[in-house]
Amino acid sequence: MYRLRYQEYPELEGKPVRQVLILGNNSTQEVVFRREMTLMEGELFTAALLWRDWENLVDLGIFANIEVDAVPSADGVLVVVSVYERPRWIVAPVLDYDIRSEEVTTGFRLRVRNLGGLNQSFRSDGRFGARDRVSFNWSTPWLGDDRRSLAIGLNVEPPNAARQDLRSNRVSFATTRFLGDYRRLRRGITYFGRVEVLQRDGNAPGGAVQQLTPAVGAGYFRDSRNVRIDPIRGSFLSFSSEYATGWTTDEINFVRTFGDARKFLSVWNRFILAGRGVAALTGARVPNYRRVGVGGASSIRGQPGDVLVGNNLARASLEVRFPLIGQRRFSLPLPLVPNRIKNFDLRFDGVLFADVGSAWGGRTDFQGTELKEGFGFGLRIFLPVLEVARFEVAFDHKGEPTVYFREGNLI
Repeated sequence: MYRLRYQEYPELEGKPVRQVLILGNNSTQEVVFRREMTLMEGELFTAALLWRDWENLVDLGIFANIEVDAVPSADGVLVVVSVYERPRWIVAPVLDYDIRSEEVTTGFRLRVRNLGGLNQSFRSDGRFGARDRVSFNWSTPWLGDDRRSLAIGLNVEPPNAARQDLRSNRVSFATTRFLGDYRRLRRGITYFGRVEVLQRDGNAPGGAVQQLTPAVGAGYFRDSRNVRIDPIRGSFLSFSSEYATGWTTDEINFVRTFGDARKFLSVWNRFILAGRGVAALTGARVPNYRRVGVGGASSIRGQPGDVLVGNNLARASLEVRFPLIGQRRFSLPLPLVPNRIKNFDLRFDGVLFADVGSAWGGRTDFQGTELKEGFGFGLRIFLPVLEVARFEVAFDHKGEPTVYFREGNLI
């Protein structure tokens, strides 16, 4: 994966770009590059714009490696972009082990990226253990010639005879309209909605649930991170609200507001400080089965999933990331395997983290709410196929460990 690179071109500053040459895009259409880059033919060259374009291309997540360069061309500049594309599809394992309950949750993540060479993607996630569920999602960053994203999802939770949990089967969509020049600052308005079927057996604690629930919402976000997967600077801020109601009963009828803020700072010798705060506030009473919770690998590491549940929640995470092993090229000595598969780049970063959060009922219940925390250490593993995988050991306040292996960042 990448760290920020930068090179000055003092002899080329201010000269017009005569040609942009793109190499290595065996599958990716050239229009994808031109949508993300500012330095096109006729623009005046600056090194700052070249490296901002490099960051924009890195942020697409479809290239294992990207090199950019600029050379004189007559009385102007030739910009050269050389890419090495990631595999079109990957399957990654998911493994969580809770030493207290001796419970293992296994799963998978399937990614099919860059469909049609237009950076469209398909994802499928599965979890099997305490709660079986499978999801499917398709997304595109462009609708025609408009920089407007669209995502469609399907979530399925089949019945499990050994469990009496609430099952959620839903279809969802989200579309984002970007504001201003997204190549310099990503910000926009998102509209989303879903139709959800909630089911629970009659002999389960809390009784039977059979509910058809539509929901609609909208939000605003501002994203100044230099790259999405491995940021070293910038921030992310989003706010959204949704309205949910019930068609089969009137016990669901509420507005819920979400907030998410993240910040990234380069503090010392390539050490990165990353922080995140998340909140969800509900404007009315909701049934127990539509409450929100904290805890688990995607919330408070070291705590069981939904260790605290309520109408509202707030949580915060802090990470210190530091380099362990810089990017190295490895070769697997496997016969009859193409070089593009057996030769790969690998990088390891270390991480120290701490998470804290709570969930509570009404607004007046906040002061007496209980806090849950977790802390630990781990590895962030950068591979051309996975982008980033997390291997983490987290502890609760009693020192009991939980082990996680996940793709993607918590912050």
